[in-house]
Formats: sequence, C-alpha cells, structure tokens
Amino acid sequence: MSAETAGAAHGGDALGGTERSNQRPAKAEAAGSGFAVVELFTSQGCSSCPPADRVLRTLTDDADQSVLTLSFHVDYWNYLGWADPYSSARYSARQRSYASRLSGGRVFTPQAIVNGRHSALGSAQGEIEDLIRMEKKVASLARLDLEYVAGTLSYRAGALRGGISGGLKLALLLLQNSVHNPVPRGENSGEDLSHVHVVRALLEREMALEDDGTATGNWKLDLAGLTPKPAASPSNLSAAALISDPSGAIVGATLIGLS
Repeated sequence: MSAETAGAAHGGDALGGTERSNQRPAKAEAAGSGFAVVELFTSQGCSSCPPADRVLRTLTDDADQSVLTLSFHVDYWNYLGWADPYSSARYSARQRSYASRLSGGRVFTPQAIVNGRHSALGSAQGEIEDLIRMEKKVASLARLDLEYVAGTLSYRAGALRGGISGGLKLALLLLQNSVHNPVPRGENSGEDLSHVHVVRALLEREMALEDDGTATGNWKLDLAGLTPKPAASPSNLSAAALISDPSGAIVGATLIGLS
C-alpha cells in the first residue's frame, strides 16, 4: 500500500495487551560485535500489513541478542475508516526520512528498514533475514548502555570505532512488548490484530560527545500520560536506544526491559 503524501496527524497512544515478547535484550556494547535493527512501518488501517506484523513477530521470537525489532505505526492511513490507536505523525515522519534515502522518496506500508541502510517489503521474510545476516557481519561502531530507575531512563553512549566524532543522533524509544486488539472498521474490519515491540514514545536528539568520547543523559518516562493507562506492572514494557551516523545508518543499539 503506497502513499506519496501523508494524511492528517493522529496522536493516539493506546496501551493494550499484556503478553510479553520473547525477544532478549539486544546489545551492541563491544567493538566488533555485529547487530541488526529491523524497523517495521505498519498500520492497522492497511490490509497489506498483517502478514508483515506476523513476520516481525517471527523475527522477534527467533532473535538472538544481536537483533532488535521495532514496530512503528504510521498515521497516514487513519482516514480509511480506522484510526490506528498506536499511530503517530512522528513515526510517519521517521519513515519519510528513510524514504528520501532508501526508496526514492516513496512511502508505503508495510516497509522494513534494516539498520537504517536497507529497505524491504515488510512481509518479505526471506529478504529481511538475508539483510539481518549481512548486517550482523558488520562490526558495530558505537557503545550504548541503558539503565531504568524510578521512571527515568538513563543512557551512556560513546563512539568506539570508525572515527565517529560528530553528527550523531540518538533515538530513545519506549516499547510495548506485545499488544492485541480487535479492529471494528476499515480495511481490516473484523480482524484481531497483534503486534510486537510497538513504539509508544520516541525521543530524538543530537548527540554531542564529551572530550572522553561519551555522551550521557536521561529521559523521564511519562507512563501515566499514556492512554489508556498502562498496567500496574511494567513487565510488558521495554526501552531501546539507537545511535545513527550522519548518513542515517544505525551504528549502535540496545534494549532493556523495564521490569
């Protein structure tokens, strides 16, 4: 399903579902260890997306610690009869930034982006797996450590290899490990849809390195501000961090659980 221009913004951020993803924490903390980040741009309003959502779940269930999967729900199909409750205009904007480099400016769902370097149809499991294997052979360039204490996510990041010293961008993400909900209207009317590692909040910032080559900071997570409110236990929530170089390629990534 293709969209050359986006529709109206939609800021729905609903938490739903209590299942937990089987994916283990992804780490790219040591120089020389390869990794792969798979970003799926999807929508509950797109009838082409459920097969891709199932592929992402399979990739998540089969992943080792070097693979991180992310589900970004775009908002530009919300006008088709069902406003995806997990969608955000910010996620659509992230996809457009990739499209300008990787798909000739064409925005479509489902789209998978691997390590910010490669674009594939989100339901093309074999192609995505090939890209994962290829990227895992490339040494990681940046170190990332995350810690979650009392509602605050703290990070420590630094470049380890490749002479990276400037133009780095950091993305911090709040994830819901697994969600499930019925869709009463739109192209997927009557379907019960499930998703893994759904991005619920996103903070992006320039990453200025200190003299010692590191960068530190924190993010206060407003879990109470999500609608509906999350369950009392954070066992269905995770946090991830990504470092991108000036080209947009992801050079470091990590994931931690919040429980």
